[in-house]
Amino acid sequence: MALVETKLKPEYENGVDNRQVRVLNWDWTSDGAGGATATTTRVYGAILGRVITVPAHGADAPVAAYDLAIYDEDGVDVLEGAGADRSNSLAQTIKPETYVASGLRLAISNGAGIGTKGKVRVLLF
Repeated sequence: MALVETKLKPEYENGVDNRQVRVLNWDWTSDGAGGATATTTRVYGAILGRVITVPAHGADAPVAAYDLAIYDEDGVDVLEGAGADRSNSLAQTIKPETYVASGLRLAISNGAGIGTKGKVRVLLF
């Protein structure tokens, strides 16, 4: 359940400078309570531009309508509830376009199921 930060590649594409884009990739597996959490190791000062949720398939798929929240250091969900009721079969996108200036804690909840899996990608501009 590591939270890994990468830079968007390629750095230049179609005249667009991607050097300042940060991507947080989180492969999660839910615990015995049907939840999972991960916390960034650094503070970000950026626009949270896009969040992508990708559920696993088959026996590893989470229960329908699981929730994703991304909390700042004050405990505020920067998605403002938009991560609720995620699909257990389709990739989905959230475009919060909100400024964050703190570390982040990603949390899966609402009974995703025990030992289920998925991916979250967070793009920071």
